Amino acid sequence: MSSVQRFIQAYANEYLKPTNRLPENLSFDEFKYARGRMAFQYIDAQTGTILDILPSRFSCHIKNHFYTRYSYRERCSVKTITIDMNAGYEKLIQELFPKAKIIIDRFHLVQLISRSMNQLRIQVMNGFRRGHNEDQKKYRRLKRY
Repeated sequence: MSSVQRFIQAYANEYLKPTNRLPENLSFDEFKYARGRMAFQYIDAQTGTILDILPSRFSCHIKNHFYTRYSYRERCSVKTITIDMNAGYEKLIQELFPKAKIIIDRFHLVQLISRSMNQLRIQVMNGFRRGHNEDQKKYRRLKRY
């Protein structure tokens, strides 16, 4: 067991107290642990408090956890859930939290826009690279700056 995994387990055992109440605003995320395996955590989006950590991010495990721990009424009280751009969570959220609105977190949105702009810049630069002398000057300027 790695040091990080031991720390996470110690934290989970010490600080995470199971509760039957859900906050109005949740946040879902996953992280790597134990030889690259992915774990799932859900967080109170307003306070940043980790509510629970599940050792698997598979939909069936997440569904089972929420169905057995929280009543339908409690799950309906959740208003928003913030996620990264993991498409698998959308269907899961609609099923588990029928009244919750899905919010894509801004970090992943900015990251997507940044990647798209960079791909467009490279496309434009490659068009200049094959051109005549003036186009090659533009290519060098774009590459430099």
